[in-house]
Amino acid sequence: MKQLTGIMLVIIFSTGFAQTPAWFEEPTPPRLFLGGDAGLFRISHSDFKEFYTDRWGPSYSATAGVRVYSYYYATFSFGQFNKDGKPNVYPTYTEEPAEPHWRENWYKIGVQMHPLRQEKWGSFYGFGFALYHIDEKDPVRIYSSDRGQGFYMDIGADYKVHETATLYLKISISSGGERDRSGFESRSIGGYRFALGLSVWPF
Repeated sequence: MKQLTGIMLVIIFSTGFAQTPAWFEEPTPPRLFLGGDAGLFRISHSDFKEFYTDRWGPSYSATAGVRVYSYYYATFSFGQFNKDGKPNVYPTYTEEPAEPHWRENWYKIGVQMHPLRQEKWGSFYGFGFALYHIDEKDPVRIYSSDRGQGFYMDIGADYKVHETATLYLKISISSGGERDRSGFESRSIGGYRFALGLSVWPF
């Protein structure tokens, strides 16, 4: 996890310095974009697999961005990850079999950079804060709260399929914990995610 985080940081900074500044190029970047994607998410919490079928699972996400300066966009994202539990799970404090179910919603507020492209291919990267809401079916509870907080980093590539639309591939790393426990650790409800999506740039 730490190695992947380091690689993403190097790519983000090197990409940022390598891109031509947007104010030297025409036309002016679009003011707004809307995107949606589906992908695979792997939760970091080490106890997750004790009650749930796998740490990997499908997830979906939606993002809206508004240009605030040059090619910098203020973004808001919503995503969800659901996972059913293993059959006939017996928590240590009950003799009745449980039917675990995990639903995790995340809300991300951050900044995303979309340098202007000369060709159909482009790149983007971003980072910010993440808030989490957990709905875990009793009596199974591996996370002691229904809320969490942390941060995230995104990096991706996109391909222009229309004047106002792009297909994109995105890799995300996130953390999530209670209070100050928000790092990439075995108790984190964040993780990493690989997604494929479509974004539109209406104006």
